[in-house]
Amino acid sequence: MIPALFFFDMMNKQVFAVVFWVFLGAARNIVANDGRAPVYNQNLTEVIADTKQAFIQYKITNTTQVDNLLKGFATLKVTGIRVPLFANDSFANKNMLDYLITQAKANGFKVFANPTNSGGGKNVACGVIPGAGTSDCSVKDDEAATQRLIDRVKAFTAEHAITWIDPFNEDGRATNSTWRVSQINTIYSSLVGNVNGAMIVGPCTWGLPAGIDMLDNTDILKYVKVATTHNLGFNHGQWPDFMAKAGKLPVWDSEATNNDVDGKGSRLIAAIDAGVNGVVLYNVWSNVSLTNGSVNAGGLAMQSLYLSPETNIAVKKALPGYALRLNNRTLLVEPTDDRKVSVEVYNSLGVRIKPTGNYTVILQQAGIYLVKTTVNGVVHVEKVMAQ
Repeated sequence: MIPALFFFDMMNKQVFAVVFWVFLGAARNIVANDGRAPVYNQNLTEVIADTKQAFIQYKITNTTQVDNLLKGFATLKVTGIRVPLFANDSFANKNMLDYLITQAKANGFKVFANPTNSGGGKNVACGVIPGAGTSDCSVKDDEAATQRLIDRVKAFTAEHAITWIDPFNEDGRATNSTWRVSQINTIYSSLVGNVNGAMIVGPCTWGLPAGIDMLDNTDILKYVKVATTHNLGFNHGQWPDFMAKAGKLPVWDSEATNNDVDGKGSRLIAAIDAGVNGVVLYNVWSNVSLTNGSVNAGGLAMQSLYLSPETNIAVKKALPGYALRLNNRTLLVEPTDDRKVSVEVYNSLGVRIKPTGNYTVILQQAGIYLVKTTVNGVVHVEKVMAQ
């Protein structure tokens, strides 16, 4: 797809296009950022590619697939990957997970691990391995179960020096949890200084209401370096509350997708617009070809939402009679004469965004046209796109 910004000469009824070219190069052993850290939209500093279901479903069977997966992640310009923390090392493709972690780190990716599936911490404590026929158990008030989870997290991080670790994944909420509040506090506090330098994050709850409840009613804010929650209930309006309770800690949407449910809006867009500092792109491994590392349209559409044009878009040519330049992340269109211009804004699907609601077109005194949002200032160039 070649993104473009279309301009209309109102006097001569002519249509012009400013064309941008997207550079998506990536090669093995080279993260596709030309040695520079990616620049993301809004407050994002970390974008993490999720691989957990690839291992839960045993889709990764050889090193070529791992290499191609990392090639695709380089194209997507993510900073890290999320991997599964299984209950023990008996799962069938451990050697491929080990290879992925090793190669990811060698290629400059950070690594985040947390348990598999809903009730992930409980799954670890109970010894549940997806697809292995292992049995579930109850962990509430079971101190032995508490210790099994702590010990497994310590053992995993001792084997793999990673960047972030969370002992939980969708383990309920403090006031109605799989665990007692005292157990939750013990699990997180016991990991401090005992995870081989990894930063503890959490609680990776199913949704924002549960995340808020955990921050309110446990002590985990004393122990985590990043406050994390999924937003699977599409409770977009609760991001400000969660972020306020997190205080000065960075905040992540720990399972974001670009899907919409009942017109509530994409969780990825909502998280970015709310100002989170990181997103885990849930199941994004499935957008990458394990055969050649190419990224499909769904993956590139997500990239267009989080990646700033400063790292992947360059001006190829400007329209006749106009000067075009980037000022920070503001697109400035400067007519060289007195002709009047209107600006039409398109999203990544080629659908026109009307200059109403969050979007306005502003004419400045000097004849400079800025496309702005009413919420966060300018619309980034990657949001001004057409087929």
